[in-house]
Order: sequence, then C-alpha cells, then structure tokens
Amino acid sequence: MVLLFVLVAIKPLSICNNEKGSLQDLHIMEQKPSIDGRTTGNIEKFNCMRCPQAAPVVANKVEGVQHPFFISLADLGSPEKPNRNFLRILKGKPFRKPDISHTIQEVLAKLETNGLESRKGILIDVGANVGMAAFAATAMGYKVVAFEAVYENLQRLCDGMYLNRASDMVTFYHAAVSDVPGNLTMHKVVGRLDNSAVSATGAKLAFKTNELVPVSVRSVTLDTVIHQSEPVILLKIDVQGWEYHVLKGATHLLSREPGDAPYIIYEDDERLLHESNTSSKDIKEFLASVGYNSCTRQEEYIKKVLERFNMQDDKLVGTPLVGHFKLSKEQCPKTEQERNQMSKVRYSSAVGSLMYAMVCTRADIAHAVGAVSRFMSDPGRDH
Repeated sequence: MVLLFVLVAIKPLSICNNEKGSLQDLHIMEQKPSIDGRTTGNIEKFNCMRCPQAAPVVANKVEGVQHPFFISLADLGSPEKPNRNFLRILKGKPFRKPDISHTIQEVLAKLETNGLESRKGILIDVGANVGMAAFAATAMGYKVVAFEAVYENLQRLCDGMYLNRASDMVTFYHAAVSDVPGNLTMHKVVGRLDNSAVSATGAKLAFKTNELVPVSVRSVTLDTVIHQSEPVILLKIDVQGWEYHVLKGATHLLSREPGDAPYIIYEDDERLLHESNTSSKDIKEFLASVGYNSCTRQEEYIKKVLERFNMQDDKLVGTPLVGHFKLSKEQCPKTEQERNQMSKVRYSSAVGSLMYAMVCTRADIAHAVGAVSRFMSDPGRDH
C-alpha cells in the first residue's frame, strides 16, 4: 500500500486509457447518446420505488470536492466501533473527503478540458457502494450505470438518488460483475460493508474481528449488459480483489477503437488480488491485450520515492495531514544551527515528488501537498 511524506496507507489506484497519447492528446470521435439502448442480459434494473426504505437515514453533504453532492451512510457501525464519518457528523465536523470522488471529478474535468464531448457518454461504476463515485459524476452532469452486490448499499444508493435529485441520471443493478454470468457468493463484512468481497479471506484482511455473512448474488458480465453502441466515457472498478474478473467480462467493451473505449479507474491492491487468485501482472497483461498501452500505476513510483528519501520503513497513517496536525511559520528554523540542520534535508525534492503523484492520480493528497509546499523556502523539522 502507498503513499508518502505525511505517509498515507490508502487504496492504490490505476488509471488507464487505450490512446497513444495522454489525457492532453485525446482523439475525439463522434459518439451517440443512449442510456436506454442497452441489452440487459435478462437482468432487470433495480427499482428503488419497490425497495424497502432503510432506517435511519443519515445523509450528509460531501464537501471538499469541486462539485459537492449528498450520500447516505450504509454503516453506522456498532456502539463499540461506530462509523468514523457518523462520529464526525455528530461532532459537527466535515465529512471525510473521499479519495475516489476527487479522482473521478478530476479525470472527468481533464477529459472535458481536452474537448471530449463527454456528456454524450456514460460512466460505469462497478462496486458502487453508497455512491461516492456515482454521485460525484452525476454532480457534473454525467449519467451513470452502477452495479452493486450488497443489498444494503443499494438502499443507500436509492437514498442518494433522491437526495441528489438524480433519478434521471442513474441506473442501478443488483448484481456482482464477473467474467462469466451466473451466481457468486459474496461475503458481507458486518459494520464495514464497503469491504465486502467474493473472497472470504479478502473480506477479512482489514477487519479480522468483524462478522462475515455469506450471501448468494447474481453475477453478470459488462459485455452482456452494456450494448456495443452505448458510448462509455469512464469505467470505475472497486471490487476488493475481483477487478481482473470484471475486466475479463468486459473484453468487447474494452476492445473498442481508440476514442470509443473508456478510460479505466480501478483499485490495484496486490493482497486482495492474491486472495482472488489473480495479480496486478494479470491485469496489466490483459489490458495490453485489448489495446490499453498507457496506464498510470504509481505504486512502484511511490516505492522508489520512499527509498530515495529513506522513508520506506516509516510508519503509515490512514489520513494525510490529519486535522489536529497544524503547520505554521512558527515551526520554521529559529537559529542558524537549525537552518544548517534543515539544509541537509531534501525537503523541496520530496515535495516535488509528491506534486507529481498528486497531479497524475492522487488528487486526494492535494490538501496535504499544498500545506507542506508553503514552507519549501524555509522548512522546519515539524514540516
């Protein structure tokens, strides 16, 4: 797991495209708008009007992103271990800024900046959870087709649809996505539904003491649900180690011509992939076979940066620059001796390395990088 400086242990992310150029060199092709011309492989769209209303509804505005939106929490947790975002709401604090929401909006904004007529295509959200990616996209005017295997999360997606007035922008399917249609056993993590996974051991990796509840859920492939004529801008996948199977089931979608094939954002966690008998190498080789010759995967880059600054053994933390940790000019060197000591620290080089990671795929560390960059001319030990 990655990241650095104020060291961060959060989900490694990969962003891929099948263009010969970069986001700045997009090849623009005419696309046909259609959200209803989709073959559904005999699977019905999830009907929120027939879905029992979950209670209580804990709705909160997700701020700290360019286009704010609302979500409804699925897990309140237990009295012993309440959901940390629920605790933040009770204390009147802002909702913890979600990494994926930043990334989705940043990538879509870059596509728009480069002239792509993006509103004529859809975003596919596989492993939608409570809609951190889906509603980040609808807030920008994009239509979304979302797949979610956990029923409780679908109830919260329906809440989000109402809260964001997005009934004409989203289509939900209660299904797991895989490489073959049929049925899969999902393992729900009680108190942390976002960590539910096909692999029981994968589901327990981060929450070993939480109860697992196995449930059977229908599985579909993207190729049987998404019609070949349906324009797709972006495919986001976060399925706790099942990413390779999702991609394999989207071979036709991903094999479209450059300009028609979607950009891909997927979680790349080697531990979870291993529990599903796949690997990052398998994913990379498959994507190359369908024409994706440009992937931004920063895990190796981050490892090299950590080694460069002798930080590879430092302790990881879950949040960059937590709220109680304040940086100020008062922490700058006060004496010549302190300045001489800090002159031996490659502070500017480290911050520059962070900036590269931030611009490419890690918008979630923008606040922390901005904070530490203010002291590049005269950093102190606390900085």
